[in-house]
Amino acid sequence: MLNQFSLLEHLNKLVSSLEEIQQSLDMYLETKRQIFPRFYFIANDDLLEILGQGRNPEAVMPHMKKCFDNINTLRIEKVTPVRIKAIDC
Repeated sequence: MLNQFSLLEHLNKLVSSLEEIQQSLDMYLETKRQIFPRFYFIANDDLLEILGQGRNPEAVMPHMKKCFDNINTLRIEKVTPVRIKAIDC
């Protein structure tokens, strides 16, 4: 019985830690949405992918239509700094 109690206590602590992490992540994403309000149209998972792949425009491309209704693709020049070459609507 003691081992089961210890395990339950440990699992409850883990759940509490995960809830704190989730709350911090939600707050972080909210700050990004306040900076760029079009991120409000994007689910948390997609926004995390955009933020994580920010230096890889091809990885961000599938999410463009979620932010901008009439944009199908962007053509991006790979120069420093990265520039948008064309927008296909």
